[in-house]
Amino acid sequence: MDRLKREANPPVSQLASPIPQYKTPGAIGYEAVEGQHGAPFATLKDASGAVVSPATEAKLEQVRALLSGVATEDKLEQARVLLNTISTKDFATQTTLAAVLAKLEQLETEIRAVKANQVSGDQKVQLSGTIEPQDNIVIGTRAIRDSFESFFVRPWDVPALAKGVIITLVVYGVTGTFDSGEGYQLELIEHTFSTTQAKKLASTLPITTSGNRSGCMIKVYPGIEKDEEISYIDVPTIINNGFRALVSINGTFLPGEGIDCEVQLRWLY
Repeated sequence: MDRLKREANPPVSQLASPIPQYKTPGAIGYEAVEGQHGAPFATLKDASGAVVSPATEAKLEQVRALLSGVATEDKLEQARVLLNTISTKDFATQTTLAAVLAKLEQLETEIRAVKANQVSGDQKVQLSGTIEPQDNIVIGTRAIRDSFESFFVRPWDVPALAKGVIITLVVYGVTGTFDSGEGYQLELIEHTFSTTQAKKLASTLPITTSGNRSGCMIKVYPGIEKDEEISYIDVPTIINNGFRALVSINGTFLPGEGIDCEVQLRWLY
């Protein structure tokens, strides 16, 4: 049996302790371990018995460079997150790019058309908003009328913010004899500021309807659709000058007969 090497001169009254030692494979006994720089010293050999040179700083740097390219678990997790993010993106294909280009060309054509219409004055504009009703104003008091009568609204009587107007001929009763094409009707004439020039905006057809507040109506407001009925007309324009409401009455009347009516006005803003 091989015995361990012990210190040759132990302290007084103490047993000799084993010293640092090693055993060579196949040899008998142990050999004392040598050292340097404050640590045991050993010579590294590879499997063939050749001495392996100790690691230098340069070789360690080479090892670090090699390890830097090796995927760690953290790096793999970062790669997974990145791939998941990319998988949710909708990357443009050649087909989608062609569709986008076609849409852009369509928009360019529409923009050119709008610009051309603006220059020529043909641009269509759709106004939106609320037509706020106001109280009716009587411009022709109630009376039995049997002939032509007009009611003039001067330019300075038109409110500054008014965009339109409703002229109503309210009929309470009708007496007399009427041939075909006779009866009562309402006309609206727009005047210039000097009142020397005029333009007919609308005219209802002659009717003889009576009862249940019968009559005629003409509405003028920008942006509304043009509508022409027998006793009701919509005119898509704006009132900015003076105008005249005409009540035309044709028929045969005895004394006291005629059209029991009044003319009302309502501004639209």
